[in-house]
Amino acid sequence: MRNLLLAVIAAAPLLTGCLATAVHVDQPRPQSRELTVDISRDPIYSAMTKPIGATFIPESQVYVLSSQKGLRLAGLFGVLGLMVADAANQTSVESDTTRKLQINLAETVHDAMSHAAQADGGQALQFGSTDRMQRIHGQAIVVRPGIALMKVSDTDFRPYVMLHAVREGGSEVDRWQFNVAGLSEQARPLTGSGSWTEGNLLQMEVEQLARELASTLVEEMTVGLPRSPLMQATIRLQAPWSTDVRDVTAAYLDEYKGRKLVYTQDVVAYAYLMPDSLLEARNAKPWVRPPSASGASVP
Repeated sequence: MRNLLLAVIAAAPLLTGCLATAVHVDQPRPQSRELTVDISRDPIYSAMTKPIGATFIPESQVYVLSSQKGLRLAGLFGVLGLMVADAANQTSVESDTTRKLQINLAETVHDAMSHAAQADGGQALQFGSTDRMQRIHGQAIVVRPGIALMKVSDTDFRPYVMLHAVREGGSEVDRWQFNVAGLSEQARPLTGSGSWTEGNLLQMEVEQLARELASTLVEEMTVGLPRSPLMQATIRLQAPWSTDVRDVTAAYLDEYKGRKLVYTQDVVAYAYLMPDSLLEARNAKPWVRPPSASGASVP
């Protein structure tokens, strides 16, 4: 079932061009600081749930998404066709990158979340490893960091950093989820002069993004991110699971810590921290919460 879901996600831009007329943005649901925050050192996706065409860098939380060629034709043949196209795309990423892009953000996220929680005299968060029973009973929030290197031109890749935070539980009251992603304003080649692997450029860039996202996540967990005043617009977006740049309906806060805070209505719900230069908004207007807003852009 999860493989089918990922296949549908990858194929969704090919199947529909329809955009929603209104963006649903849930009110925040602050979480108890008594919960244990478990920050994963594993990749954000498993080999079975990764985006179609993604190549994982071993011993890291990095994946490279350079091509999803063949998906338009493969989609006509269902999940099997998508899997065949995925295998073909894996060969298009240079094997040399696997030795140069091994980054894990778990410690950076831990330190930044801890610092953000205690800022202004706030109560410290509890960090630690959790077992399956703790998670099932809603006693833990698992945070999964990830780094996507997204191809944006013939030569250049843009880093995305993602944090997926999930609280499981036996009831709907306990369950909570929040996905947040930050985009680098820079795009560079993966190798060579001026590339992400020259010196320490990539590590410094993604760690800074991770610290910003960790602070944003703590704010959402404790008091909630701002939901007003928002603008609504159609934006151009390359999501971290697709090489396509698509029109997506979004609501956004014009100024949030030097970036735009963007709530998307998309196949997978995200809040994005986007540089001003990367937000292409059309038909912008003040956002008004729909009277029957039972769905949510941000889970």
